[in-house]
Amino acid sequence: MDRLIRADWARVEMEKRQAELRGGVVIQFGKNWLKGDHVIWNLDKETGWVDGGTVYFAENQLYAQSRYLAKVGPTQYTLKEGYLTGCDPEQPDWKVRFDEMKVDLEGVAWASHSSFWVRNVPVLYSPLAVLPVEQKRRTGFLIPWGGYSDLSGFDVEVPFYWAMRED
Repeated sequence: MDRLIRADWARVEMEKRQAELRGGVVIQFGKNWLKGDHVIWNLDKETGWVDGGTVYFAENQLYAQSRYLAKVGPTQYTLKEGYLTGCDPEQPDWKVRFDEMKVDLEGVAWASHSSFWVRNVPVLYSPLAVLPVEQKRRTGFLIPWGGYSDLSGFDVEVPFYWAMRED
């Protein structure tokens, strides 16, 4: 199934090709999906906005939660007041919090007033951050990881990925 829209309540304006969806809304497009309680969605352009929603970028295995989330193009998103993580979004081990983030799945995500958190501890602040989210394989640094244990103390990893071939 390539496309799916599910909600507890829906109103569709056929002239505008727009749906207002409420309650347990799930919109799936390909492997990516977004969830929220209130969504306005354009059925033709597959764009719209969500109040207090979550989006999952399957190719990158990243979740983003935000107070305001908009899909503004085929691969473009705008998010405000939220965070991005590769962990369970309900209790992430790490996250990048932001005031505003613009994501293009064919390139990078730009985040303003962002901070990197490990569990519930802020570790690093940046007024502007760039995160790679391109879906094609490419050589570069991956998302850093940090932690603490009684045995080793503080631990930080900045992994590097070498894409030797397309596959």
